[in-house]
Amino acid sequence: MLTEAAKVKDHPPDLINIAIEELVKSRCELPSFRVLDELTDQIRRAVNQELFQLVFSRLSSEQIHSFNEFHKKH
Repeated sequence: MLTEAAKVKDHPPDLINIAIEELVKSRCELPSFRVLDELTDQIRRAVNQELFQLVFSRLSSEQIHSFNEFHKKH
């Protein structure tokens, strides 16, 4: 559930609220805020990495070279 939400929402409080809503619906005990924060951070990092990989895989070698040159200058 959170992985799908993280694909369209990147703001941590939004993801934490979604997690809380799902836990309440399922009548589960709520973990500490720290646990929810760490969980959403891990999920966001994984989703962002997946999106980066997708974009990178679609770049031509010329685009990659241009990106690397730009990155060296900044």
